[in-house]
Amino acid sequence: ALLKILCVMRIGYVIYLILAVSNLGFGQPLESEKNDQQHAIADKKSISTQTDTNRIKKLFDLYYQYRKVDISVALTYLQQAQSIAYNLNYSDKIALIQYHKGYLYRVQGNYDLAIRSYLASLNYYTSVSDDYQVGWLLIDIGNLYYVQSDKLLLAKEHFEKARQLFSKLKDAQGYALAENNIGMTLLKMNKWQEALPRFLSSIQRSEQIKDVDEKVLSLYYISEAYQQG
Repeated sequence: ALLKILCVMRIGYVIYLILAVSNLGFGQPLESEKNDQQHAIADKKSISTQTDTNRIKKLFDLYYQYRKVDISVALTYLQQAQSIAYNLNYSDKIALIQYHKGYLYRVQGNYDLAIRSYLASLNYYTSVSDDYQVGWLLIDIGNLYYVQSDKLLLAKEHFEKARQLFSKLKDAQGYALAENNIGMTLLKMNKWQEALPRFLSSIQRSEQIKDVDEKVLSLYYISEAYQQG
């Protein structure tokens, strides 16, 4: 069965980090000395921030280089970036890293760890009401359940939640894909008559935005449905 698995998250390279710098002065400094020390500490923080930002950027660069070459090495770079983000309590960056870890686990075929990582990312985006990212994460999670025959109901549940969000966002592309995925899940459950309206609905949305590729997939799925019937 053809099921599109889309990864739509974007990497944000610029991460602003602030490190605490200890005051190592002796005794109580004069006011002028205090000002000098404050400027020196601010300069050190700026250097530290720049250093950590460059480290995370470099780690993401290395992740991208290795993710299709050596997944275990790519995971190591993501974990190092995650460690920095955790230490500085950057929840948004942690969520982004968790998403990419989920992607690598999925490629490995480690679906349990992939789902766990995606869910961690989903929880953050849900907490900040980022419906767009939530919708596509629900698709990713649903896809992972779809490939496990004993978890088709969970796949359908996640696709339906995604469809609702895409409807709310008036995102025709996401809605059409979610409908196709729901239909394919129903086909896998031997419910071809219930699947057909989903494919037809997907075609309607695809035509609105002239998405030929999604429409072709819908037509292919319809032919599979009739073969099952």
